[in-house]
Order: sequence, then C-alpha cells, then structure tokens
Amino acid sequence: MKLTPRLRAVAGLVPCGSCIADIGTDHAYVPISLIHNGRIKYAIAGDIHAGPAQRAREHIKREGLSMKIKVREGAGLSILEEDEVDGAVIAGMGGFMIRDILKQEYVIAESIKWFILQPQNHTSDLYIWLQQNGYKIEQEVLAEEGTQLYEILYVTHGYMAPFSEIEAEIGVTESRYKDKLFVKHLKKLSNQRKMILNGIDIESANAVNTAKYQKALTDEAILEEILWRFM
Repeated sequence: MKLTPRLRAVAGLVPCGSCIADIGTDHAYVPISLIHNGRIKYAIAGDIHAGPAQRAREHIKREGLSMKIKVREGAGLSILEEDEVDGAVIAGMGGFMIRDILKQEYVIAESIKWFILQPQNHTSDLYIWLQQNGYKIEQEVLAEEGTQLYEILYVTHGYMAPFSEIEAEIGVTESRYKDKLFVKHLKKLSNQRKMILNGIDIESANAVNTAKYQKALTDEAILEEILWRFM
C-alpha cells in the first residue's frame, strides 16, 4: 500500500514487532501498511465517528486483515485497556486535541510505552505541554506533502529540560537539526515572523501589538542566526 509522505513518515517511526493503536484511524491506512510490511504484529484502529470507523472496517476486510486489525469506535484512548498496546499513533489532529486525548485517559496513557504524534497546528503548545507533563520527545521528523510541512514526534515517558516557545518551534532534538527539510522548516518560521513585522506599524502600535512585534523581532534574530549556520 502506498502511503502519502506524511503517513509514510508516521509509519516509519513505529518500532518493529509492536502492537499498536491508531487513534483517529479514518481509513486505517497506517496499520494496514504496517501489517502488510511485517512491521507490527497487531493493531487496534480507533475512531470517534461511525463513518470513518465503518470505512476502516471495510478497508481492513478488503485487505484480508480482519484478524490482525480490530476497529473500535470511541473517543481517544478510551477504546483501550491498560497495557493492551505497546504504542499509539495519534496523527492528523490539532495539537490541543492531541493534548486533550493524552490528558483525558491519563491512566491508559501511562501504560503506553511510546506515542507517535503528528499535530496539524499548535505544535509548540503541544511540545511545551509534553515537557511539563512527564513526556520526552525522542525524535522529530519533518515530512513534505504538497506545499505543507508536517512535524512528526516520537514520544516516550521521561524528563526533558524546559525550553522556550521558539525552541519548541525550531525543534528540541538532534534529529531535527539533521533533517533534510530543516532549512525549509526554518525559512517557513522566518517568513511567519516577517509577516508579523511587516503587518505592525510599530510607531502607532498599542501595548499588545508592540509586545508581539518585539517577540517576532527576537525570534527572527534567532532564526536568522541558525539559518546562517546551516546555509
């Protein structure tokens, strides 16, 4: 099965021989691909909505994998028992939704050894929440699909030293700095700051916009320095 670059990057982080849960599975593309490639033993595909859950069942049956992948309809990690899987994939959702999934079923989350997270937005907020709540980002991967850059995280339970918002956006592991898309990622962040700076008339700005301008200016200086080192 041919996965999109985003889902291929997600699947590529799954440890071989695992039993996994795919939360928000939709068509169950990731577990189907992993089973076909002999990467995992078994999967539970979960979705809160009846339509995607049914599509997953049909797709799994068509691929002849009904004994290897079970579909459960329900919210987040609530579909699981403690210690039922080695790891969980939570991909294609907002950063706040991923955070809430981990918070709402805390006991289940504690029993899961690793997570592969792919937030669609609010990535730095998710990073900071993970650091403050006993999670450790072990690896970061970038994936390019069309004009979009996606960030995929391999996360375990553990300690991370605190980091700033801009550090969270840039990346907090050595793997991020070695990624072939790292420079493109930095340029994207830099362009976002330039848009903020160009959109604020600092001479007539109120206190909120002045603070926003100063933060963007500081962030841009950090980004330009790192870009200079990698260009």
